[in-house]
Amino acid sequence: MKLFRLWMLSLSLLIVATGFAYDRQSYYAQANGKSGQSLKTALFGIIGGPKVVSYDGLIEAYEKTDTRPDGYVRDWYSNTTRFRHGTDKAGSYKKEGDCYNREHSVPQSWFGKASPMRSDIVHVIPTDGYVNNRRSSFPFGEVGSATYQSNSGYSKLGSAKSGLGYTGTVFEPNDEVKGDIARIYFYMVTCYQNKCTGWSGGVFTGTTYQPLAKWAFDMFMRWSKQDPVDNVERTRNEAVMDVQGNRNPFVDFPGLEQYVWGDYTNVGISVSDYVDPYTGEPVTPDNPDNPDNPDNPDDPDNPDNPDNPDTPIPGVSYERLVSNSSDFSGTYLIVYEEDEKALNGANVSGEKGNYIPVTISGSQIAVTRETEAAEFQIVKKTGGYSIRAKSGVYIGHASGNDLSSSTSDSFTNTITVSGGEATIASGSYSLRFNVSADRFRFYTSGQQSVSLYRRTKADAVQSPSADAAAVPVYDLSGRPLKGTSSTPGIYIQGGRKYLRRY
Repeated sequence: MKLFRLWMLSLSLLIVATGFAYDRQSYYAQANGKSGQSLKTALFGIIGGPKVVSYDGLIEAYEKTDTRPDGYVRDWYSNTTRFRHGTDKAGSYKKEGDCYNREHSVPQSWFGKASPMRSDIVHVIPTDGYVNNRRSSFPFGEVGSATYQSNSGYSKLGSAKSGLGYTGTVFEPNDEVKGDIARIYFYMVTCYQNKCTGWSGGVFTGTTYQPLAKWAFDMFMRWSKQDPVDNVERTRNEAVMDVQGNRNPFVDFPGLEQYVWGDYTNVGISVSDYVDPYTGEPVTPDNPDNPDNPDNPDDPDNPDNPDNPDTPIPGVSYERLVSNSSDFSGTYLIVYEEDEKALNGANVSGEKGNYIPVTISGSQIAVTRETEAAEFQIVKKTGGYSIRAKSGVYIGHASGNDLSSSTSDSFTNTITVSGGEATIASGSYSLRFNVSADRFRFYTSGQQSVSLYRRTKADAVQSPSADAAAVPVYDLSGRPLKGTSSTPGIYIQGGRKYLRRY
């Protein structure tokens, strides 16, 4: 079982053991049917007055709220650190990576270092000490011209971009945490609506209902939509409840800001049948009768359900490539082995979480309907290979660290394999896994290597792999083909049958 799953299990057991078991309908009962200002006031009555830990206690509490799947501290401002809880805590620093400390996303000076805001773990987050120092007390924003960037350009400091509505220096967090930060600010002005009227920083206006300056409010609304709630944020929210007994409702109800201040202020929310205003999809509560609960026997994700997409397909597996080949053509998973994650062929963007979990047994991975959706077809072409996702897009590198995709075969990648480590490269950039950012992307150095797992079948019906110029390929009628066909079907090569699935 992967470390992340173990961490999630221990966390859920801890929540139950400490008496903070969460039932959404009862917890948010006061908010049901409300919208606009009355909804915000109801939420204030639910989450206000958190039982925060001491400022020193935050360091220990981060082990519950901000532990990465690899056991290191989740760093909100840097994607290159590997801080150990407690050991690498706040101290002297000269550069990025020296230590982590407690960062007030709403700077302490803006609220006079008053409690309980000073140690509210929802907004006091662990970050690299050096990068935190560079942020200082500048507001979050979008940078037009950067004067400082953290490693890999993950965070930026500089003058505000034109059109933001704010002039001055701003600190821009990475895209993958912008939504998280926006929802933290929504939480802060709701949890402390009786206090935030006195906050400063060029971000607050002194009003009660909507106290954020227009430029900041518009930006945070945009960030929350562009970077929606994910499982990392949901898991942190559960841990927050264990630490201080309250929750961030803007995490529990994605898009809730639209019901409080936005386009849905005339629509009362239904706690039991909440609808995400951005997607139009229902967000069902977690309870034993919920069909999406994995403990429900009718749930399609239940391992005892034969329709479960994780059920292995008999006689078919993916086998790890350990050495180089003259032709890598075939069907593959691209895998980061340590965390058992495969690049998701149905979602190849370079954003966080662009993978599916897999289970590695020896040098094989079982083929399931879920893994089939993450498959890539590698085809030899002039100068290298094209890599086509099952969804139909081709992947490769275009600029920066981007993992780019195109509907046309416009990328050329080179592939080498040594000792099981696969280098899928475009120029000086190669496809690797970033543990801190939790995603596959292209990098020039660092990050974690990937491996190729090729789809094979026990009856030897596989995709052609030999050099077609040296070993001709025939269809079942005996007609020779010019190279390996890209059309699905069964072919003969070297006296053996092969199946090309797409």
